[in-house]
Amino acid sequence: MGSGASTLTPPSSPELDSYRRASPKHRDKAHQRRNFVRTNEVAPVIIRDCREEFQHVSDFKDPIVFGSIADNMPEHPLIKGKYFLVRDVNDKMDKKLSMEQYRTPNLHKVNGPFSVYACGQPTERGLSKLLNHLAQDDPTEILLFNMREEPVLFVDNGMDMIPFSIRDQDNIHNIVSFGRSPTEADEAEARIRKEVIDLATMKEENKFYFYNDLENLQREPHEMHIQYEDKLLVSEEVYARHILCSHCVRYQRLCFPFSGAPRYQDVDAFLNIFKQSRKYLEKSSFYKPAMLFTCQTGMGRSTTAMVMGCLMTAHKTGFPSETRGKHSQKASLERGDYRAVQRLVKLLPNGQTIRNQVDTVVDACSELYNLRSEILKSKHTLDDIKTDYVLDDKSAKETLYKRCCDYLERYVFLIVFNAYLTEQYPLWFTSDFSQWMQQQPDLTRLMGTISDPTWQTPTDLIFKGVQNLVADDYVGLDLLSTQSDVRVSNFRKINISGMSVYGMAQPARDGVTKVSNHLLTKKAGHTFLALINLRNDCTLECDGATYSVRHASCLDDPISHPYMSRQELEVSTVTNVLLGCSQNPDL
Repeated sequence: MGSGASTLTPPSSPELDSYRRASPKHRDKAHQRRNFVRTNEVAPVIIRDCREEFQHVSDFKDPIVFGSIADNMPEHPLIKGKYFLVRDVNDKMDKKLSMEQYRTPNLHKVNGPFSVYACGQPTERGLSKLLNHLAQDDPTEILLFNMREEPVLFVDNGMDMIPFSIRDQDNIHNIVSFGRSPTEADEAEARIRKEVIDLATMKEENKFYFYNDLENLQREPHEMHIQYEDKLLVSEEVYARHILCSHCVRYQRLCFPFSGAPRYQDVDAFLNIFKQSRKYLEKSSFYKPAMLFTCQTGMGRSTTAMVMGCLMTAHKTGFPSETRGKHSQKASLERGDYRAVQRLVKLLPNGQTIRNQVDTVVDACSELYNLRSEILKSKHTLDDIKTDYVLDDKSAKETLYKRCCDYLERYVFLIVFNAYLTEQYPLWFTSDFSQWMQQQPDLTRLMGTISDPTWQTPTDLIFKGVQNLVADDYVGLDLLSTQSDVRVSNFRKINISGMSVYGMAQPARDGVTKVSNHLLTKKAGHTFLALINLRNDCTLECDGATYSVRHASCLDDPISHPYMSRQELEVSTVTNVLLGCSQNPDL
């Protein structure tokens, strides 16, 4: 068990001098008198002649799991039984070669008049260098955003605090992400730090194991002395050290996801930073803060946030003049003219102008990462796959398809975000982004269809055996035996006093007629009937029966379209299916 000692040397006193001059016999008696034990909330403290020895008593009760990062590598305790601590960034990530000067990878500024910066994860000294670099432009304020949702710990190597992240032993090259809120992310870091200290102090050496380079394991792992919390800091402590020393720096952790669009609550937290300062909302004021966004590499999440920051600034100071240019009428995937984007432009007032503004800002922030180019690059890679293979322990086609959808979702989100700013910035953000989205069902529906491959499924799949038309009714469905009376299964009245509410299975035309006639008779006593269809899948009637489209691998469940409108279901999908049937004489 690890231990630490602290020695206090008080001024000499007559009592102490007499104690030192005492004979051995009297010294033993005096020693017994001056030895006493007191307790505190941590552990027993034995005090001997003004010397206090503290023993670290750990409450760690989980089973300790040992593991090695590779064959023939030393085994050591694992965090939570399966995680290693690996250095967060390496030199290969640094495309901008900023590690040596600023102790952070990929520091870059937006190409334009906006004071918006992004970078990878800095060390503690690197963060100080970054803030000094931003302060050279004499900004009114520095807004510092930490975009990371994954836990990060900063380890003292004697010269700096180096960031480390946890990696799963089954997928050592990918950072573990919990998808938590900022508060939960901070709490997760604190729990991991406590476990690391507990594991380190179980032995007298008080050491734990860290990895710097996963590609060269010959000199790994590194044993570092970890006994106190000062040797292992969480993100909040690293950033807070610099915030407390400066009155012009504000900090916010946002927890943007690795892929896809940010969550609405994180967008609200981003906007709250600006809403707290009335000067920023006044276009006539000279309040011009600098913004710095940090993630692991300074590319994906940071670039998305850079675009958001530039859009905020542009609505205050004005967009560059090139955003007024005409958009080509010919669709081009290089310009991002995907079907979802085209639909979004039609839904938004002045949609093309709003999109042009986003494209201009995306291009200005594209020094390391262009969102439109990433969509097209992933699409080309997906199209080039002839035979599926394993990528990141999954199907390569599924992985690349999801990557395409994630990039497209970010691009669509930025256009929606700019539409929100266009409406709400002049109103000083009377509605949060999450509240505003609740009032935009068409936009919510559109964003929900981006990753759904069925909403634009080619209708000829039905004729190729990939999808099938399956009858809704089957033997055993009609548990209430109502087919003989009203030509529809399970027709019944809901037992609610004073309310005439009925339910039934999917009827055909004959069933609708029978039910309507039954409910509108004098015996039933109803003069008006409202029929409500709750289905969100494509349904066809043929020869007095209804059929739904189902995938050949799962004939029990219809293919649902939760975000498609009634017009898209009935007019587009059904019409195309009927047209396909007319063109296939064998059907």
